[in-house]
Amino acid sequence: MPYLDKHSKKAVSRTQVKDISAAEQEEASKLEADVKALSDWAKSEIGKIDMMLYTSLQRFTSQAYLAHPFMGAGYSYSEEGIEKGIREPATYILKQGGKRLRPLASLLTMEAFGADSDKYLEFAIIPEVIHTGTLIHDDIEDNSKKRRNNLAVHVVYGEPLSINLGSLMYFLPLNAIKDSKKIDESVKYKMLSFIIDDMTHLGTGQSIDIAWHDQKVDIFSIKEEEIMGCLANKTGALLGIAMKIGAAIGGADDQTIKKIGALGAMFGTAFQLRDDVLNIVPSAVSENKGGIGDDIKEGKMTVLAEYALHHSSKEDAKELAKILSKHTSSNRDVQKAIGIIRRSGAVEYVEKLAKEKTEETLKLLEEIIPESDAKRKIRAMFIANLNRKA
Repeated sequence: MPYLDKHSKKAVSRTQVKDISAAEQEEASKLEADVKALSDWAKSEIGKIDMMLYTSLQRFTSQAYLAHPFMGAGYSYSEEGIEKGIREPATYILKQGGKRLRPLASLLTMEAFGADSDKYLEFAIIPEVIHTGTLIHDDIEDNSKKRRNNLAVHVVYGEPLSINLGSLMYFLPLNAIKDSKKIDESVKYKMLSFIIDDMTHLGTGQSIDIAWHDQKVDIFSIKEEEIMGCLANKTGALLGIAMKIGAAIGGADDQTIKKIGALGAMFGTAFQLRDDVLNIVPSAVSENKGGIGDDIKEGKMTVLAEYALHHSSKEDAKELAKILSKHTSSNRDVQKAIGIIRRSGAVEYVEKLAKEKTEETLKLLEEIIPESDAKRKIRAMFIANLNRKA
């Protein structure tokens, strides 16, 4: 390289800065365009998703569908019982909306692997119905009175009916796989197999989470990596199912489907980390769950809480553990706990961790999915999660 005097070096340095800034600006503009394209596409798809949710609910709870092959004359279902026990409460929570993140991720993955997503919409809603069942159970287990700024299902319809409905929603959408003439039997088997596996992971993660917030385990013994594993199982499992359904329908091989599942689980973990931060600040997330610090009221063990317990003074750590253990309804307690968490640096730590997990997710995305419009939307979905307020 030719000799450069100090003035030339400064000129090169300034040029490089301009080049980098221009490159970064171009990348930011592309991302902004991709996020807008994702948003516009999602708005058009959510209406279709909601219609399929209601259509499938009606179909799989109809007298014709439920007719038992071994029961002849003298047997029938109570239409009013089905309406009041299943359709009405299920419609109540489905109409509350939501991001529909899982079916959207499933549809995008189908398209990324070359399938026409419009032809397979009934499979994309499977993880959303299962997710809705988990929400019904979660609200009962956590004694939450509100969901998405509405009364929780169990508050309106009672716990016995809600417990049964939540369980039914784990299985009801699987009929779409069982009855389909669109996909081969080998693909059906593959899909049902990984759904069973991931639902086992989800239930295990939920069991651990309940044991923690019921103080069956010493709070100071819970490790960050155990919480991360819990998040991967709970939030990650259903996103993994969603994306694996898309990959399976798109004809991906078993190894690729496995990697796609890991991709979904990693994104789910990053998503939940962001959710945990939004739970302790004024946001749509905290409002929809019943107010700022709802996780603290439930005594939930998050990475935020674990970090604060191990990076605070003995007095603050003891006070935080005490507040979490009593499942407080006191806003004063909640604010005190949030203050301890903030002073410990936990918010900054978890935001950094969420960014790292997102970057890992993006790296895996580049490895396993070829470039396409669908991939750009998936990438935008992952990145937009880091900056979301709701």
